[in-house]
Amino acid sequence: MDFQLNEEQLHLKKSVREFAEREIRPNVMKWDEAGEFPLATIKELGKLGMLGMIFPRSTAGRAWAMWST
Repeated sequence: MDFQLNEEQLHLKKSVREFAEREIRPNVMKWDEAGEFPLATIKELGKLGMLGMIFPRSTAGRAWAMWST
């Protein structure tokens, strides 16, 4: 069984890391202390396609298998 990430998965991994480093890391302590995760950040994750990965394309998801995400 091949456990290597394919090109699409590698691209997703890079995109998620870049987003987290740029948008989440600088604010994580402030958000944790306040007990919040801003809606604007959630909306940005949605624009990048990171929230609907496991949902079918018919519902605007990416149709990834649970074990691929």
